[in-house]
Amino acid sequence: MFTGVWLPLNDERANRALGHLFNTTVVERINQLYPANNYGSQDKRVAAILRDWMFRCATRRAVRAMTDHGVPTYLYLFYQQLRWVETSFLGDYHSSEIGLVFGNQWPILVHDFTKDDARTSEYMQQYWVNFAKNHDPNGGAPNWPRYDRQSDLNIILNSQPTLQAGLGG
Repeated sequence: MFTGVWLPLNDERANRALGHLFNTTVVERINQLYPANNYGSQDKRVAAILRDWMFRCATRRAVRAMTDHGVPTYLYLFYQQLRWVETSFLGDYHSSEIGLVFGNQWPILVHDFTKDDARTSEYMQQYWVNFAKNHDPNGGAPNWPRYDRQSDLNIILNSQPTLQAGLGG
């Protein structure tokens, strides 16, 4: 990890880890935006900070750049509470939705779909097929609007897709 930083993180080690990535002013602002008492542990807090920095912020920058250049863009947040073997220690990890996109429960003992998983998979497959065929995910499932800066809308993909402004979660 970083010199002088080990798990589990405490307040000092969390700030030291963040200090390896950001300057002092940014760390102070991060501490305001991510108060420690909103998370069960410093490990979870720092994981949320890194997730947002590496994935959510980068995704929004990319989507805004594409939209600014006239590229039709659709933004989603995968938010299905999976109960698979690996999610007990990894949580909803990057690419954990891929099995649902392809309806792949393999291996069945590890990725057995619940009713909600199966419904989410149906929605996701419909969106992906529509997008591949029509360059637009819509047509049958709940409407997924194109991204634009003003509304900042994205869809939360789960068993009951809903719209939200901002890429929260």
